[in-house]
Amino acid sequence: MVGVNDEFKNVSLARAGATAEYVQGGVLFCGGKSLEGVHAGCLMYDPARDKWIKFTKMIKARDEASSATAANLSYVIGGIGEKTVEFVDLNDFDLEPDEDVPRSREEEFNVPKPMPKWKLGPSLPEIRSRGCGAASPEGDKIYVIGNFRIFPPFLLS
Repeated sequence: MVGVNDEFKNVSLARAGATAEYVQGGVLFCGGKSLEGVHAGCLMYDPARDKWIKFTKMIKARDEASSATAANLSYVIGGIGEKTVEFVDLNDFDLEPDEDVPRSREEEFNVPKPMPKWKLGPSLPEIRSRGCGAASPEGDKIYVIGNFRIFPPFLLS
């Protein structure tokens, strides 16, 4: 695969139903489904180096979820059979230009802080999958629109 490090040759990037968001100078790629099943893992693509790097795993495996990023919080919303929301705080996160792993911007005594962890957010009123997520320009609202069934747009704020 083009742009895939040797260590990722066994990682399936051929996933349907994954989410992707441009955050902190890279593309955060999470979840989806492959022949291996539904994934909870996330990878980060660093376009400046044309390289895939490891990122943290979500709490739940998700397929056909929505995603949006607002105010340095990246959300993965719903998915097939899911009405939960997860988010990760990217405020203290950065892609290090000379490293193969993303790490926290804050360092104490030259020891990198742990990677940000996914947290559960509010539940949706119903299961949502195959929809789209969008954040307001102010970053204080996230809209979830569409579904495999007809539901009105849902505001996650």
